[in-house]
Amino acid sequence: MSPVTLNSFEKRVLYFTSIANGLFASTGILLAYVLEYGQFVMLMFGIDAVNNFVLAYLTRVKPNYRIAALSFINNMVFLLYGWYIFGNMNNLPNLVAVAMIAEARIVLNSRPKIVSAVSWCFGIALILLHLGALFLPEYIPVIRHDMVIFDLLVTALTYSFISLAMKRYSKQVLVEQRTVQEQKEELATQNEELQVSNEELYANQEEILAQREEIERQHFGLQRANNNLLHSINYANRIQKALFSSSIEKLNNKGSFVIDMPRDIVSGDFCFVREVNNVIYIIQGDCTGHGVPGAILTVIATELLDKIIVDKQCWSPKKILTRLDEEMRFRLKNEGRANLDGLEAGVLAIDNNLNVALFAGAKRPLIFWDSTTNQYRVIKGTKKAVGNSMNVESEYREEVFKVNTGDRFYLFTDGFVDQFGGDYDKKYSNKRFLNTIAELTDIKISEQAEVLTEEFINWKGDKRQIDDVMVLGVEV
Repeated sequence: MSPVTLNSFEKRVLYFTSIANGLFASTGILLAYVLEYGQFVMLMFGIDAVNNFVLAYLTRVKPNYRIAALSFINNMVFLLYGWYIFGNMNNLPNLVAVAMIAEARIVLNSRPKIVSAVSWCFGIALILLHLGALFLPEYIPVIRHDMVIFDLLVTALTYSFISLAMKRYSKQVLVEQRTVQEQKEELATQNEELQVSNEELYANQEEILAQREEIERQHFGLQRANNNLLHSINYANRIQKALFSSSIEKLNNKGSFVIDMPRDIVSGDFCFVREVNNVIYIIQGDCTGHGVPGAILTVIATELLDKIIVDKQCWSPKKILTRLDEEMRFRLKNEGRANLDGLEAGVLAIDNNLNVALFAGAKRPLIFWDSTTNQYRVIKGTKKAVGNSMNVESEYREEVFKVNTGDRFYLFTDGFVDQFGGDYDKKYSNKRFLNTIAELTDIKISEQAEVLTEEFINWKGDKRQIDDVMVLGVEV
């Protein structure tokens, strides 16, 4: 265990008493020489002087209670030896005894009651010795009787000064100890509060862990449900592609193209191609919504178109849309509210026997490129959706025009033209789409799908696709 370090006051007291005792011992050497007490006495006082000066140096370097105790023992031995040599308690021995009292207080500072008792006993013993030397010289002889009163006064004053200083210091130490005790109590209180807080935090941590486990359990359940849902949707996508694969193959076989980019896995856009009596019916639809709801409507719409064109032999685009509208209204009827479900569609019929084309649109246009004049024209559709009770116009319009080999037709849903992107985050727009189509004049129809797809991706950039996209290109 390391020795306890003295404070600044104790250090000063020990330092100066060691210096004083060293000087007293040096004076003892001179007295021993003058009084001819011999070299042994001079040697002893020389050792005492050297010890006190060494202790003074150690006090300056690293003061502690061990050095104070060593100084006390050293001076006690030489005080007794001085009394024995000089045969009285005058002068040097008295002052050394007072210095020992101060050192004793430092050594015993951790036991204030013992310090006080020893100091009083030591002081009373000195007073009694002086009074005995004064009034009982035959029992306590002294060399200079006239110096006893002076020594008594000096000893009493010195002792009183040291006692008062130490008492004042003891009060200061007591105040500091109380302050330290209060700080310890405050720290103990804070420690208890901290312990309570730690317990609360631990309880909260356990609750959080429990909640985390529950969240993880729910997350696992949701992930599993999501995986099942994705599996079902992917399977629905395969079914949807299988339903439309024959129509897409017919277009591709004729050197035309189909761009199909669903926003989600399944699409609300569809294409329908049938050939009856050398008349090709090309129908593109955009059902309400996207994803699963839109995909379900595409199945209903294609089923009805098969029934209308093949079974009912309804061959006019205008009548096809009219019958489809009636069937969709019946299928999607919902009493008590306006029916907003349905689809937008463009119906193109190309009669290879008569070399004419007929078109009717339900809110969807047709872009026609005349190969003989190298001109584009946009044939607008009727402002009337299929199956929607909130229509503006009551009947679908039909347009008939002559076609020649090499003429091109483009049907498209609004997913392409309504997509936000570009440098200013604007819609692509119908005008921009028509200009892009016009720039494809010298490109084969079968190669245009790649160009248009790249155009859409570049325009969209890192923006989210807002709707399903489908573009059909047909060349006669």
